[in-house]
Amino acid sequence: MSPSKGRRIHAVVLAGGAGERFWPASRRRRPKPLLELVGGKSLLEATVERARAFAGEDRVWLVCGHEHASAMRRASGLPAARVLVEPHRRNTAMAVAWAALRIASEDPGAVLAVLPADHHVPDKRAFARAVRSAARAAKDDGVLVTLGIAPTRPETGYGYIQLGREVGPSHPDLFRVKRFVEKPDVKTAHRYIRSGRYLWNAGVFVWRGETLLEEIRAYAPEIHRALS
Repeated sequence: MSPSKGRRIHAVVLAGGAGERFWPASRRRRPKPLLELVGGKSLLEATVERARAFAGEDRVWLVCGHEHASAMRRASGLPAARVLVEPHRRNTAMAVAWAALRIASEDPGAVLAVLPADHHVPDKRAFARAVRSAARAAKDDGVLVTLGIAPTRPETGYGYIQLGREVGPSHPDLFRVKRFVEKPDVKTAHRYIRSGRYLWNAGVFVWRGETLLEEIRAYAPEIHRALS
């Protein structure tokens, strides 16, 4: 059976940044997703391979900037129709909203898994299971889901997610999000680690495209107007 059968999961890989924080290893003409850091593959190639494990061969999309479009197409191996090229670099919300609008136009009700193109994920099977679990909640309950990473150190360069109450028996591995915290100081990060109630914000999101577009219409009208 297709890994996306019944939920129609589409993977949206975001590769629009310039990767300035990784310079000088990356360059303006060779941003971080195109670097080969682990396993002889570029980060982008590894992300696309990871996405195919749960989305299937024909439901992986890429959003990138025009300055890297040719290189990104070659590295990803995706057909041109599924590479969305931003004419101007805006922000993550705009890139995700544009992809949601494009996918919803041909597959209403589709669930989108949004993945940064520059992550290294050692356990691909566990990651795919987590995405499928999130997709069930997104499809059945119309919720917006974000994946968190169990922190291993009091890192001050990442955002954190504070866990709220458990969702319940229908989704036993999901929690409500109490709040997001951006890059705390060292003392605060130590406190978060000790509490056991905070995760690193992975920047990986799962939701129905139509649900996201409804939220954008309500809470980010300027993006909705631009898309319209």
